[in-house]
Amino acid sequence: PRTIAATNFSSILEASKLLGYPLIIKHNRAGKGMGVKLFHNELELKNYVFGEKFEPSIDGITLVQDYIKGKDETITRVEFVDQQLLYALRVDTSDGFKLCPDDSCEVTESDIMLDKNTLISPKGKTKFEIIDGFASSPVARRIVPPMKRLMKTVGIHVASFEFIIDRNNDVFVYDINVNTNYNNHAERKSDVSGVDSVAKFMARLARQ
Repeated sequence: PRTIAATNFSSILEASKLLGYPLIIKHNRAGKGMGVKLFHNELELKNYVFGEKFEPSIDGITLVQDYIKGKDETITRVEFVDQQLLYALRVDTSDGFKLCPDDSCEVTESDIMLDKNTLISPKGKTKFEIIDGFASSPVARRIVPPMKRLMKTVGIHVASFEFIIDRNNDVFVYDINVNTNYNNHAERKSDVSGVDSVAKFMARLARQ
């Protein structure tokens, strides 16, 4: 999505005028959905930016970004280890923008543990689910190669890319996590482990 980096209050407002509404602001460096807010008009944005609840990013950079309305209440998180596709995770977004998959940040009082392998939201949806056959899907064939090229160019080896598909079936990659986490509940239903894959990658580096 169109994204503008802002370093002060006035530049956040200037960016909003360029992008229009609705829009999202979020921290350039963050985690657990910190600082991610949706605004539908200028009054809402001004009240937040100049109010007591404004949260500054740790690096002083606030991203102002087009809000993409998905065709459903999910996003997809694509995990890579050693610049190779590990798996894709479907994430339910019906409870908001806090989409961190790590066990330590996913469980809240509103979450329901269906069994030891499944976490569901209050709306009865599975919160994190590995997508079977993603690697051979049309979407993967379209977006995974440029993701790999970006990682190789920048020098990233372990990361996750988050994307959303809008109502026109256009794909928008809106976030790259280079300090990624994995969801044990989703991985228990598959034969893939993010932590094990990273450990094996690190062992190969040590041997080299």
